Amino acid sequence: MQLKHLQNLNCSAGQGYWFAPPLDSTEIFN
Repeated sequence: MQLKHLQNLNCSAGQGYWFAPPLDSTEIFN
């Protein structure tokens, strides 16, 4: 459920995070 919640927030903030490279995504989540 947390993933869905994060996706909803990301849609509002911007989908750039999901389309970012794996390394960038790892840095964001870390």
